[in-house]
Amino acid sequence: MDIKDMITSVVGKLDGDSNMIAKFKKNPTSVVKSLLSKLGISKESLTKDIINKVVEGVKAKLNIDTAVSLFSKISGLFGKK
Repeated sequence: MDIKDMITSVVGKLDGDSNMIAKFKKNPTSVVKSLLSKLGISKESLTKDIINKVVEGVKAKLNIDTAVSLFSKISGLFGKK
């Protein structure tokens, strides 16, 4: 599994789970290791560099999703004419 797939998988597990997102915000490295382990990736095969790239990718993806959601809500305030 490449880093892009790892990011997509972790985001998929976090999506809609506010408890997991809160845990991710407090300790992203631990949550990423745990979720990747559940996906069958051994912790031994995950270098610090790989984990850091996955953490940064997940943070970026979550920020993009949040921005799109906020934009949609703001757009809805003005309604369609």
